[in-house]
Amino acid sequence: RFIVYAQSLGGAIASRAVPDFGQQDQIDLLVLDSTFSSYKKAAGHFLGSFKSLANVFISDEYSSEMHIDRIKPKILVVHDKRDPIVNVRLGIHLYNLASPRADYWEYDKGRHIGVFAADTPQNRPRFVHYLDTVLQ
Repeated sequence: RFIVYAQSLGGAIASRAVPDFGQQDQIDLLVLDSTFSSYKKAAGHFLGSFKSLANVFISDEYSSEMHIDRIKPKILVVHDKRDPIVNVRLGIHLYNLASPRADYWEYDKGRHIGVFAADTPQNRPRFVHYLDTVLQ
């Protein structure tokens, strides 16, 4: 199986790269772990009351939300609902844009890209089961 597993900024880059990949039809699954839908919105989260600066200085030309509709493989969006780096709303938005060809997993450990951390061992067999079920 060919699985592209990308985290955070890597997920945003993969979301833009996969549509241009010549063998996209050979990708079985794209996993977007703690990824954001928009560079502007992700930057705005950090800028707080200065988030309008993100609209001026940050481009969404290559953002996930602009290219997610061109992704053909199944997508799994994974996000911690208390992610301190990438707001969970950006992950949920990405999932909503990718539906119905996407699944969404949410967990609650208060961390960024921690779905397979030492204190979440239950997610490993869950992921293997997911692969067995979805990629038959």
